Amino acid sequence: MRGVECRMRTLRIPAALPLLFLLMLPTAARAALFGPDGGTGGAAKDACTVLVAVRHAEKDTGDDPSLTEAGRARAKALAETLAHAHVQAILVSPARRTQETAAPTATHARVEPKVIPMEGGTDAHVAALAKAVKAEAGKTVLVVGHTNTIPPLLRALGMNANEMGDKEYGELFVATLCPGEDPRLIKASFGHQAHDDRASHSPAGPGPRASKPAAAASHR
Repeated sequence: MRGVECRMRTLRIPAALPLLFLLMLPTAARAALFGPDGGTGGAAKDACTVLVAVRHAEKDTGDDPSLTEAGRARAKALAETLAHAHVQAILVSPARRTQETAAPTATHARVEPKVIPMEGGTDAHVAALAKAVKAEAGKTVLVVGHTNTIPPLLRALGMNANEMGDKEYGELFVATLCPGEDPRLIKASFGHQAHDDRASHSPAGPGPRASKPAAAASHR
């Protein structure tokens, strides 16, 4: 692949304005969402993949917590934001909080989420996620993950992404992946009290990160 440069733009997307979100996407991304003739769900002729990646919503306490009331509200806001995005595949982790975050969108899109196993540690899970995204070429794919899986996933797919804080919810990454083209990434926010992000312009490509031993990995 030639030298890749990805400009990441930060936007605010009220859950009540999902169409505004779609209009903000690059032309190639809109084609992948709606089809080359503006239809409902057909893949573009150049088989662009649109990846929507989010962290799970606010969680309760415990080993495998469910979402809090605020988390359930954010999960609903995600579904509202993506209501017209024609999501065709959903990838989640075995954690209950990722599945509950994806559930409203899955119900609306009539898509059965695919659980990507955690066996083998974080690095193996991220590699499996990236492989699963690539297997859905030409589709709109929603990935609901964790603070330590979403940024590495974006990097594995050729983009730059900073680490996410434990208190950060409501960040939404939209990546356009087209064969033979540089990836494009939009960073947005959704739901109530979304994190106050700042726009950044940075080169794509895997960035340095510390790899945790599988036994010590914690998925937040």
